[in-house]
Amino acid sequence: MPNPSSYLKKRIRIPKLTFIAVGALVLAWVNLGIPVSLAAYREIPIPAWVTSAVMALISSVLGAIDSAPGKWKDVLVFRRLRNPLPGTRAFTKEILGQDPRINVEALRAAVGRFPRSAQEQNAAWYKLYKSIEADPRVEGAHCDYLLYRDLTWFSLLFLLIGLANAAINLRVWQAALCYAGAFVALHFLFARAARERGSRFVCTVLALVSVTPSQTSTPSGTASAPAAAPPNAPASPSKKSKKRTRANNRSED
Repeated sequence: MPNPSSYLKKRIRIPKLTFIAVGALVLAWVNLGIPVSLAAYREIPIPAWVTSAVMALISSVLGAIDSAPGKWKDVLVFRRLRNPLPGTRAFTKEILGQDPRINVEALRAAVGRFPRSAQEQNAAWYKLYKSIEADPRVEGAHCDYLLYRDLTWFSLLFLLIGLANAAINLRVWQAALCYAGAFVALHFLFARAARERGSRFVCTVLALVSVTPSQTSTPSGTASAPAAAPPNAPASPSKKSKKRTRANNRSED
């Protein structure tokens, strides 16, 4: 069975690489002076082509390496230096009260006394997650969170590259600042989407765990008890034949 973590990373790889490629191509276009006609491209000097290619290559390599640890990506999303993971608040009113799918009483019966510290909450939630991580609903929510979390990081990366580009290539500094400004907006949009997906991911696990047994059991999965015979059921043929034999013996006597 494939590792769920590696499977999810492969699942979001194409959207991530597409975002990186588009960001690098737009940066190259900015360094060329944003030409809009074929004649304008012919007038671009060779140093501008070199600068454009170098900056696009640098941005592509930095994006493809994706060297930022997952913890710092969580910090970017949730704006918390301590305990940034969404699971650290899994059993708070903030989480339990926002999703009507969660049956709090059933969840308490499954978990016991709700943990209070951030580390205990995350550990308890992670244990629940590992028990149902193969569920398609859990995989989908997890995948969405990972994707928007990574896009939050990449938008910040391209924002910094755009600012550096404006300082290095003064010929297009205005266009480079506009490029950086666009990624400022994308960064905050992606961060908000990642926060919502992260909370949804946590709530989905809690909701599925809190489903009562009567809702999770199916007719095919439950063992049917043998039906009890009605009190006035007729005797079996073998018993009847025995009674007739005894009656015949008595009449002969």
